[in-house]
Amino acid sequence: MLTKTIVVLALVCGLFPAATAADQELEKLLIDQYRDKVLALRHPFKSSSQEYDAEGKPAKRGEEGPWTLYGRIVVKKIAVDAGRLKVEGQRAVYGFNKNGSLVRFSNDRKHPAEELKVTLRLNQPLASADEAATVLGRVFARTPEEMVSSVPTYWQPQVAKLLGVGIPKKTDLQDASGTGVAAEAGSDQIAKLADFTDRKHFTAPRVLYKREPNFSEAARAWRYEGTVGMNVIVDNTGRVGQITIVHPLGMGLDENAVETVRNWRFAPATHDGQPIAVLVYIEIDYHLY
Repeated sequence: MLTKTIVVLALVCGLFPAATAADQELEKLLIDQYRDKVLALRHPFKSSSQEYDAEGKPAKRGEEGPWTLYGRIVVKKIAVDAGRLKVEGQRAVYGFNKNGSLVRFSNDRKHPAEELKVTLRLNQPLASADEAATVLGRVFARTPEEMVSSVPTYWQPQVAKLLGVGIPKKTDLQDASGTGVAAEAGSDQIAKLADFTDRKHFTAPRVLYKREPNFSEAARAWRYEGTVGMNVIVDNTGRVGQITIVHPLGMGLDENAVETVRNWRFAPATHDGQPIAVLVYIEIDYHLY
């Protein structure tokens, strides 16, 4: 039995060779480059331990959560060997102030940040910091444009504006005034804008069914309150279509608001008695009593 055990241990060690001097030098360079930096995950998986192949494909796809809670990591450690690149750190939790600026919440004893470990399997040893950056870029969004692409569609105009990378071409559907724009036509598409200055021929959509969204656990723990503002298309059947966040809140509350409002039902707006799709502005207030 002793001989068999030694053989097994030798095989295991062969699968995971110890870091070479070159690995250690690269590891030092990467630590100097990334320590205490915030990296954005392309997929905000909730799991505290995540593994990817060399192409950035997750070994196991888990549940994704709000990017303001699960989408960022503060790097504390990087380890390199011939078969793996490991990044360890803490989650970075975000909210938004009244000006719409992103604010990171501090890690303290009352609100300890969750530890996160990300492992990337390598097809071959890394030869340079540039090669490491390329591999990391398959899991982490390295540029503002990539960060915008990593968030859900309803977040993208807001995040693009926040990062200063150019907001998608503005349309009447992105009117942040809250007045709404009505139009004729289809389910989730506004096909033709119309002028409704004569309100006698126009009726606004009316809520038939609604429920209030839940607080996220993080927001409740921090006693974090505020208001989420959204532009929402209510189609000509009274169902909710496209949603865009206009006034963000963070702490996972925006996503809760979006997913809840998706299930609201309306009596559709009408023009000359015909149901139409219309843009409405909806606010969701989060307050702890």
